Amino acid sequence: MELAHEPGRYYAADDQELLAEVTYQTINNGQTLAIDHTYVNPKLRGGGLAKQLVDTVVSQARENHQTVLPLCSFAKMLFDRFPDLYADVTAEK
Repeated sequence: MELAHEPGRYYAADDQELLAEVTYQTINNGQTLAIDHTYVNPKLRGGGLAKQLVDTVVSQARENHQTVLPLCSFAKMLFDRFPDLYADVTAEK
């Protein structure tokens, strides 16, 4: 799914409703992106869209030489379950 971007948020929506989003805050003097929320519309859950959202923020962090602090429960679960995928960007707590 193609995602739109605005500062602090990647999302997908149609004319009727929000389909998915991930929000993040820039902290640590711009060095870290703190993922604080993920949402996927119930009709789209189970298809990997939430991981795509988190991975989009991770890609942004990699491109900008930043780290990522997973604060929301879904992002934290991904970072805990797949530490090798995120080790290069995981921020110290």
